[in-house]
Amino acid sequence: MKIIPIGTKVKTIAGEISAIITAVSIRELNGAYVSYELSYFYNGAHTTCWLYRFEFVVDIVMKKPAGFHQPSENNDEVLLLSNY
Repeated sequence: MKIIPIGTKVKTIAGEISAIITAVSIRELNGAYVSYELSYFYNGAHTTCWLYRFEFVVDIVMKKPAGFHQPSENNDEVLLLSNY
């Protein structure tokens, strides 16, 4: 059984609300049941709810290096003329 760690950013399927996992509950009743406590802000108020894994998706953030990047078709370098 794979448990999603606390602090992971997720997005609910219903409503597409961005939240963070703040607690995990594991119960054993004829099989393991795992539920997650999600914390989020809605209309300026802090809210929590308990959901099962199938009710949300992990929000994947693509990390990029800091700074500006200008793509070039030919990847040409800029040459600086010192005696011009």
